[in-house]
Amino acid sequence: GGNPYGFLGFPRHIMGMTNLFMAYYDNPKLVKRINEFFLDFVLEYWHEFLSTIEPDCILVFEDMAFKSGSLVSKEIFEEFMKPYYLKLIDYLKQYGVKNIIVDSDGLVEELIPLFIDCGITGMLPFEIAAGNDMIKIRQNYPKFQLLGGIDKRILFEGSRESNIDRELEKVKILLKKGGYIPHIDHLVSEDATWKNFTIYRNKLNKIIDEET
Repeated sequence: GGNPYGFLGFPRHIMGMTNLFMAYYDNPKLVKRINEFFLDFVLEYWHEFLSTIEPDCILVFEDMAFKSGSLVSKEIFEEFMKPYYLKLIDYLKQYGVKNIIVDSDGLVEELIPLFIDCGITGMLPFEIAAGNDMIKIRQNYPKFQLLGGIDKRILFEGSRESNIDRELEKVKILLKKGGYIPHIDHLVSEDATWKNFTIYRNKLNKIIDEET
């Protein structure tokens, strides 16, 4: 299904963030109509391939947090997003889809229980600069699938090998607990150096070989 938007991501994409957030209060029916239409559209076109293939996972793009936390309250989530997620996930489970992952930047810890309640099975990329604590998240949500969580800044110019070693210590812990795929907590940016990336990748490969 490509990289479909979620039920904050899609109306924000077509309306803009400020207009959407104002509409939650000034024109809630419009936001709900947009998400109802989008849900119907998604279910219709996903049927075309879900009836013939078995995808490993579905990835839903949201980006609904900033470095200080969620962009929306629990009440906004439950009114404007949860009903559509419940229908979407129920539909996907009818086709045997087991892994439904949400992509959101920012500090996402307060969003995790909201997504779990909808049936989402995991998230990525868990930006460390935003304050996400991977060990704490795993302790609080032992069955939730975690992807990412390795600070991209260890790859930047001036980062030492000791920084890479220190950041990768948590990977050993998380791999032992299961339900975790380690990777950089966003795209590998142009700020990364080839030297640091090579050191990081070789060390990560070794940890994966040893712990799995």
